[in-house]
Amino acid sequence: MASTRTISGHRTLKSPDLPFDYVVIRRFEKDTEFWNENNVERLLVLRRNHISTRIGSIVLAGYGNVDLGAPGTSLLAIYSADEIVPTWSLWSLEVKTEDNAKILTLWFNSCFHLIYLLNHRTEKRGTVMQWRKNVLMNAPVLNFERLDSEIRGEMLKFFNDHASDLWDPLIAQYMGPTDLRVNLDALVAKALGFTENEILDRINDIHATISTYLQGLATRMTRDR
Repeated sequence: MASTRTISGHRTLKSPDLPFDYVVIRRFEKDTEFWNENNVERLLVLRRNHISTRIGSIVLAGYGNVDLGAPGTSLLAIYSADEIVPTWSLWSLEVKTEDNAKILTLWFNSCFHLIYLLNHRTEKRGTVMQWRKNVLMNAPVLNFERLDSEIRGEMLKFFNDHASDLWDPLIAQYMGPTDLRVNLDALVAKALGFTENEILDRINDIHATISTYLQGLATRMTRDR
């Protein structure tokens, strides 16, 4: 079964067809040396029970440490068309429909969500942080029932058109900002009800705030080494 150990290295909104890692959930031929366990069948029962609580279609950073200033950190959430079971360094979220999962993935990677996360982080060291379960459970998200059908279609088109595009490191996205970053956040701002005249001013302000904040954390972390 597909798995991943970290958000680092994931540069596309959609998880690649070839997974980063796998979780073994059944016996295979000549597997004796693979298992570090005398009672393999018991181990597999326990593993499957555990996996059933971790299966999801969205993988979220923040259960374990995530470094927002690291060059390998580009996205905070990825969508998987097939069920994926991340390790305990990541949160997983099971969403009922594919379309809603894609829209949520866009939201979780938006500047609006990142501002919330920065304000509710458990700081470890500079740009290294985590987010507790209650932070994610209480995070504001888009209301699917109230989402206009036109903007819903635009968000799904954006996701499908850019599902395999490579995103720059997160901190670089906001320092630029990059076209992908601006287009994603403008679309989310539209979904939130901002007018065309308000959108660019609003997201430019947020991008500048996040860029300054992350650079400040990175500088402090370097200074404290």
